[in-house]
Amino acid sequence: MQSKHAVWGHEARSFGRTKAIKDDAADYGDPPFGSPGGFLYCSLPDLLRYVDFHNRGANGHGRLLKTETFARLYTPPPGGQYALGWEVEIKRDADGKVVERSIYHGGYSGRFRANIWFCPESQWGTVIVCNDGRGDGAEMASVFRALLREFNLIK
Repeated sequence: MQSKHAVWGHEARSFGRTKAIKDDAADYGDPPFGSPGGFLYCSLPDLLRYVDFHNRGANGHGRLLKTETFARLYTPPPGGQYALGWEVEIKRDADGKVVERSIYHGGYSGRFRANIWFCPESQWGTVIVCNDGRGDGAEMASVFRALLREFNLIK
């Protein structure tokens, strides 16, 4: 159940306006197929803990899963860029050694959008969320890249 203090999602209305909408299981069916995580909610601090969990695990410091399990989660098939629920971009040096991986997952409910990025080699990550699900997520990627530039993690 969502907290009474939670932020409500928004739906598009005419002339570029939006309207706050409470989530209702009737909108998604029963069981709630298409709902974000079956109407599972968490706080931003908890999402950031989740990013930290993955960053630690990817660096061999996980306590719940083995290092090999984390590696499997972030390894796309040959020639691919999508691993087990994660999009992975890999930057290599001239010798082919991995310099940095950008690991990403985004979710969209039509009313909310949440995006998680982390870079295990630099041990950096972030969560960007909004309560208006319009758009294709490109805005989130722009914000993420601006954050990376701001913290001098990319040029």
